[in-house]
Amino acid sequence: MEAAEAAAPVESLDVVARMLKERFGAVSVSFLITDFTGSSVVRLGAAGSVDTDEPARRITLRAPCTTT
Repeated sequence: MEAAEAAAPVESLDVVARMLKERFGAVSVSFLITDFTGSSVVRLGAAGSVDTDEPARRITLRAPCTTT
């Protein structure tokens, strides 16, 4: 994890993906990042070091159910 912390912010996900490939044999890696409002997540695929077929995309989260 030191390598990810030392990497530039735009490269840190690729560093982690590369580490997952080397240590665990991962063939596809994506990350779910929650937005500040908690209303959606963004799925980011790692570029370059690990194959991904998914472009970055926003996934809207459902509003919590409330009952009275």
